[in-house]
Amino acid sequence: MNLFKRFNNHSVFYKLIISYAVLVFILTLVLGSISYLYFSSNFNKEVEKVHQKMLEQVSNAINSEIIALVSNTYMNISTAFTDATHFLFLFDDPVKGNHLKIYNTYKYLQEIVTNAPDVIKAVHVYYKDHNLLISSSLGIKYLNEESREPYKNMDWLKLLSQSTQHTLWIESRGVATNIEADKLTHGSNIFTYAKSYPIISNGMNAKGLIAIDVKESAFSDIVQRIMTEEYSDTFIVNNKGEIISHHQKEKLYTMISSEKYMRRMLISTKDYDSTIAKRNNIPSIISFSKLPHLNWKIINVTPLTRFYQQTTIIKRVLIIICFLVIIIGLIIATLFTSNIYNPLEDIMNRVKVLLGSSNSNEPNKENEYAFINHVISDLSTKVNKLENTLQNNKPILKYNLLMELLHQQVLREEELSERLKLIGTTMNYPFYFTLIIELNQKVLHNLTIENSHFVVYDLINKCESFSNDELLCSGIQLPDFQIGIIIGTNKKNMNSISKLASELISYAYANYTISTTIAIGNPVQSLLKVHESFKQAKILLKYKYFLPKIPLLSGEQILARENSNETMPESLLEEFEEGLRLRNLAKLRESLDLLIKLSKEGPYSAAHCHQKILNITNIFSNYIRDMRYTPSQYQKQNLNNIFYEIENIEEFKNWILNFAEEVLNFLRNQKDNKNAEVVELVKKYIYDHVDNELSLDSVAEHISISPKYLSKIFKDETGINFTSFVTDVRIEKAKELLINTDMTIQQIGYVVGYNTPAYFIRQFKAKYGYTPNEYRRIYGTPHPNDA
Repeated sequence: MNLFKRFNNHSVFYKLIISYAVLVFILTLVLGSISYLYFSSNFNKEVEKVHQKMLEQVSNAINSEIIALVSNTYMNISTAFTDATHFLFLFDDPVKGNHLKIYNTYKYLQEIVTNAPDVIKAVHVYYKDHNLLISSSLGIKYLNEESREPYKNMDWLKLLSQSTQHTLWIESRGVATNIEADKLTHGSNIFTYAKSYPIISNGMNAKGLIAIDVKESAFSDIVQRIMTEEYSDTFIVNNKGEIISHHQKEKLYTMISSEKYMRRMLISTKDYDSTIAKRNNIPSIISFSKLPHLNWKIINVTPLTRFYQQTTIIKRVLIIICFLVIIIGLIIATLFTSNIYNPLEDIMNRVKVLLGSSNSNEPNKENEYAFINHVISDLSTKVNKLENTLQNNKPILKYNLLMELLHQQVLREEELSERLKLIGTTMNYPFYFTLIIELNQKVLHNLTIENSHFVVYDLINKCESFSNDELLCSGIQLPDFQIGIIIGTNKKNMNSISKLASELISYAYANYTISTTIAIGNPVQSLLKVHESFKQAKILLKYKYFLPKIPLLSGEQILARENSNETMPESLLEEFEEGLRLRNLAKLRESLDLLIKLSKEGPYSAAHCHQKILNITNIFSNYIRDMRYTPSQYQKQNLNNIFYEIENIEEFKNWILNFAEEVLNFLRNQKDNKNAEVVELVKKYIYDHVDNELSLDSVAEHISISPKYLSKIFKDETGINFTSFVTDVRIEKAKELLINTDMTIQQIGYVVGYNTPAYFIRQFKAKYGYTPNEYRRIYGTPHPNDA
């Protein structure tokens, strides 16, 4: 009962102890579990690596101690065939008369077996041409005898003789000791390595075959020697899933391909792999390693209980450590709780005294934090009412102060300090910069009013977020969606301010696709003088029109232009006017390029540059009026509002060049139409007066233009010169008269304008390839007077 009362009176104390105790328990449980999983996992990985290494050692040992030995034995035998004086000569020499050499061959094969008794069971050499078998175990057999039929059916002999391969490894099987016995008796489990001779031949075209019987026990002995006792269930299988080597001989030739794990391993192309599966209903780790140069796999089966049994020690050690950590954690939690609670108890007593409690040392009747929270809530309510009024007016106070600073309406330091305190900031820096951010008006006009203001305020917030220990940024919205920024900094470093401005430009484009121009005024050394920097920034913005590719405007060089009295050469306007007069678009472009170059690089004020643009616009306007070109309604609007809709001088150049090109094309088309009318008039006159003189001068005089101009436009419009056209018309007319009339050749020549018959005949023949008489005889009716 007393414990429960104490718990009620000092609930925070006991809650802290319980909280610490739960925290210690959870942390211990989590860290213990993680540690167990980590260490056991790493341990298991290391065991598995050892497991893999052992299988690889078995594989390497089999390769070096058996496969390499057998291969070298074959090479030693096969190289002996190159010397006819040796006993292995019968591939090429006759058997008859060489019985001693045959016997020596038999003894040599026995000697090979004697030198490697643990591995090699027997060596056989088969001479195909002589049908002779010499074997260390079977003796000398002439297979052409009827009694030798069992030898012909030896598996290695039949398989390799009928194969296009040159090498064959036959898996282990039981081989009878006496192959000629009536009853088949199994004697030994052996592998056989068979290879054709010569080396480059295959089984079908070889001169003979060499077979080396390898004891199955040689494979299983290597496995038992390398694999430790806990990994004793290790064996070799073929690609069909049949056990072909096992230290327990009763398991030889058992098919295990039906096991799921075995099917996966048979189709695997990896050199090593492992899996977890059940074998004989016992969960086991099943691993395999591929034998090099053979399509066999070494498989090990280890029960999981044996594989992971060594991790039990880790588990027990971690449990003991966790138990000790919990006990120590509870002791430390009690000490920490006492140290934390004592200051809280002192605060409670102090609060009671302040609130007028008669006995501050009496036991607490409520939760300490709840009591303090209640007291603080009452005080907060009163303070919040005062702060809310100030907070609600802070943006207005800040806006008014910054606007007055930019426009030189704050004159005293005392007034400035008091107003800075009201907005909760201090700007006590040795240097101050002013920035004006001008946003792209076209983009903002396409947004709603709410979105436009959002963009402006977001950029202000972004700028103010750059504030740090070395600088302070404050921004406000100016008219026409401009932003004014005052920066107080410890360093008179224009580069750092330029970097900040560049980040603002990138931010505006990346988030809103709005291009911006920022003008940076020169630094001043007092906050009361920021209006001077602001004035300089406004001047710099005037040159945005002429420097559109410079997003950051700053520097004395641009400011110096504002007070310049320099003027551009008058020849600039004369060149533009001459280009219009000559209707030369290239000359217009050249004069405008010069205007842009002078506006960008020259020492001219913004007002003077704008005046030159206005002068060019007036010259162009007067020209299109004089040319009686009627612009479209859209062009009229552009012409009237050029300084309001075109953002920079490059756009002005493109606009006026496009407009000029349209006007010049119009005038050119108008001229071309007039030329076409003149040519049609000339052609009609020629057709109507084909019997007249029709010289270039006479026709030009008739239509009141110069002969030279007539010759040019006639060639341009028709593609042939004037004289050729007249000749073509006359000859064509003569052709019609020759066919359709009975006029004489001389009469026809006069009618079509030729005073000399000989000249007429020559011209006609040049045109059609016939004289007029010949042409009339072919196509028309000859005249009796024509000779």
